[in-house]
Amino acid sequence: MEPNDGDILATLSRTGPEYGPVIAYQLGMDNTQFERYCERLAANGVLERVSEEPLYRLTARGQQLVDRSPESARDRLPVE
Repeated sequence: MEPNDGDILATLSRTGPEYGPVIAYQLGMDNTQFERYCERLAANGVLERVSEEPLYRLTARGQQLVDRSPESARDRLPVE
């Protein structure tokens, strides 16, 4: 099973702000693939990059998506 947007959001919901390479490793993704996902998630207002390292965190909107139905995050946020 391939990780997707919902996996990234759920991981950040559990960990709080985290470095991109750490999350990518946890999800079995390469950093380039992970960065593409994060760019799209940031453009949709559910994730934000808070430092150049890169450190990411959920926005309030992203947390609301996860809180509404954490078990279905994968279904609601499919990779395009």
